Amino acid sequence: GEPHQAVVDGAELAQMAQGRAIETQFLLVELGAREGFALLVPVVDGALRATLYGTAARRGASDLSREALSLRAESGDEDVQSDRMARALYVVAGQDPFELLERGFRELAEELGTFRVRREKPVPPLLDKFGWCTWDAFYSSVRPAGVTAGLQSLADGGTPARFLILDDGWQSVRVPAFDIPWNREEGPYSPDMHTLHLPGISVNMSDIPNLSGVTLSGEVGVLTSAADAVSPLIAWLHKTVGGLYARYVEHAHPRAWTVRVWAFLTRTVLRNTFLDFFHKFTDFSKRLTSFRANAKFENNRFSFGDFIGEIKSAYGLDLVYCWHALPGYWGGVSLDSNETTFLEPTLHRPRPTAFVKEMEPSISWDPSCLGGIGAVSPARAGDMYRGMHDYLMNSGVDGVKVDAQAGAGPLGAGFGGGPTSVRKVTKSLEASVSEHFGPEHCINCMCHSNENFFNYQKTNMIRASDDFYPRDLPSQTWHIAAVAYNSVFLGEICFPDWDMFHSDHPAAAMHAAARALGGCAVYTSDGPTKHNFDLLRKLAFPDGSVPIASQPGRPTGDCLFQDPTRDGFAFKIWNKNQCGGGVVGAFNLQGSAWDRKMRRYAFLNHPTGTSIGQVSPRDVWPRGPHGAKAEGEATHYAAWCHNLQELRLLNTHEHLTFVIEPREFEVVTMHPVTDLGAGGGRGPLWAPIGLVNMFNSGATILSHETQSNTRGRGGAAAAHLKFMGPGSFVGWASQSPKSVEVRNPSSKGDPCRIPFSFHPDSGKLEFQVQPQQQQQTPPHSGSGGEGKESGGGGGGGGDSSTGGDDAAALVSSTVFTVRW
Repeated sequence: GEPHQAVVDGAELAQMAQGRAIETQFLLVELGAREGFALLVPVVDGALRATLYGTAARRGASDLSREALSLRAESGDEDVQSDRMARALYVVAGQDPFELLERGFRELAEELGTFRVRREKPVPPLLDKFGWCTWDAFYSSVRPAGVTAGLQSLADGGTPARFLILDDGWQSVRVPAFDIPWNREEGPYSPDMHTLHLPGISVNMSDIPNLSGVTLSGEVGVLTSAADAVSPLIAWLHKTVGGLYARYVEHAHPRAWTVRVWAFLTRTVLRNTFLDFFHKFTDFSKRLTSFRANAKFENNRFSFGDFIGEIKSAYGLDLVYCWHALPGYWGGVSLDSNETTFLEPTLHRPRPTAFVKEMEPSISWDPSCLGGIGAVSPARAGDMYRGMHDYLMNSGVDGVKVDAQAGAGPLGAGFGGGPTSVRKVTKSLEASVSEHFGPEHCINCMCHSNENFFNYQKTNMIRASDDFYPRDLPSQTWHIAAVAYNSVFLGEICFPDWDMFHSDHPAAAMHAAARALGGCAVYTSDGPTKHNFDLLRKLAFPDGSVPIASQPGRPTGDCLFQDPTRDGFAFKIWNKNQCGGGVVGAFNLQGSAWDRKMRRYAFLNHPTGTSIGQVSPRDVWPRGPHGAKAEGEATHYAAWCHNLQELRLLNTHEHLTFVIEPREFEVVTMHPVTDLGAGGGRGPLWAPIGLVNMFNSGATILSHETQSNTRGRGGAAAAHLKFMGPGSFVGWASQSPKSVEVRNPSSKGDPCRIPFSFHPDSGKLEFQVQPQQQQQTPPHSGSGGEGKESGGGGGGGGDSSTGGDDAAALVSSTVFTVRW
């Protein structure tokens, strides 16, 4: 668009600053009625990293009328100082917020030269495949028998995984204080193995309790440490200390005296106690001892490559990714392993900046700060990544999920500061990924510092949120809001990853619907046999393919500046599909949120009730500046409500209103109505919806071409469609077609007609999309009837024995033609 000029006075600037949290890395501002929007992005330039914050809000002042928007620039290294920053804040204005974001980040990428925008990088190939991640199924106790059980379970239910993420638990690591190899014996898989029930908590266990996947808190620490105590006196001391922490420290103000005293104690008299807890009950202090897989996955009976080859062959996996942390493992690299000493790792304690410690005080007593990390210098990081990735590539692995990336900034002290260090490490990571797998085969995870994402030149997938926490019910609704809001800006840099979810969970349907329209990878972390296949079949076809929206899902324009947890209205996410349609999801996310003061997900005090959602074509196709109509804009849209199973016709100003229960939703697929008349507008009106058995019906349409009812040869109005997989097609038409025909380009002979139904009151056209293995219906039969099922000898049924891959191939190559 044309550059937009906006004048921002002091009062508006103060209003922008009100409530701005420290470490704000992106700010989109609505300037006022008809005044447009402003985008403010603090940048990383040279050795300095900039962020925004509101000064009065940070002081805790009750009067925010004199608020100021401040910019903080820092290197993260006391030895790296500067009195100026050439490029600190990018500011641009425009009328359309989404056009502004696209233009703004494109200009910023060109100016900085350190990253490229999503549209300029390769599309990750796992986006249109259904996947499974081992994390929430097993956490770091994952074993080969569990992996095969999980893959088999999904295949048995008719939603096979086409990609696998083998998460934490496959690497060779060691607890540094005790020199304990962290390898477990392999045995037969049991769904109930390694489970310990603490009061209010259910966590995976092995021979030694492991709190992977559990949000660590004072309560968890008390229960676990007391249970491990060697005497009643020690147990009493653990309970007392843990109780004091939970009461006076865990949720205190970051600058409270109790927090400062606790931080001092953990560095002195309590240090060994804390390290002992982390060593015994978590993975966070363990260090990488070898690039090779541990004894669970590689031993004298089979190699890691044997295992990867076996599961690929047995379960039809297209892609297998393996997890690793940016520093090698959570605790870095072993200082004394013969296989890692060539990397010259050193014991290095991260030094988080003042604002990071203020955001999360507990970082001062996490295992990396207390015990240090086996750090590989930025100059040797490339050797580490090449070593890991070479082993994985030769084992048949196709890509990596790289975690703990935001932790690289605090490690920069002593290496030139966070911005400089992270830039070098990220460049080495991307170079190795590109060499071994291709840049499109990397999931960047826990990388929400601008030091990280402003260095993604090649890789093109980024986690858009905190983890999915299956046991933390208050976090479920907030997760949906977080991934959508964060995709507003992260989605300009990479394809957002909305993380895994459980299909058998109180919030499963809401998570599934959000993933369906998020333009993101769709994958679960279900435990074997713990699936809701009715839900999964709305996401994935029998061959494991997934209908995917064409861009990152983001809040609709009228939700960009709302609080989805408190305002009483439904939170809406919108997207577009490849063949001209759009989709909007309306969610009731009321009642819980991230509590900044308590630093945890929490239910709100007010009762949670229904929310009102209004969905309109304007959510997908907004008007131009000042309500101007766009050239070629449709006047009507067909809309399909997934949960209500209703088809509606809307003009540009109409909307659908829904009353939505807590943690419920509605998904509306829309498509512009096309006039198939030749110029005079007297032909049939037509809008395809798609396969309505899927959440995102419109994304199931692979191609859609129309022809008008011109006179002469080939003059009949028609619509030609191809689909991803089997299902029930619905479209809207102003009049009943004469026939629906099917032709497989690879077969000879005339097309065959299949049954359809047309309902004149609603304009609803329906027919079944199935593999056409033989022409069962001659061209002259099977004509449709108004308000009733058409005749025909079972055309479109297909052979029920056809496998998922074969069936999908048959469907995707078949042309379905609707003729009037």
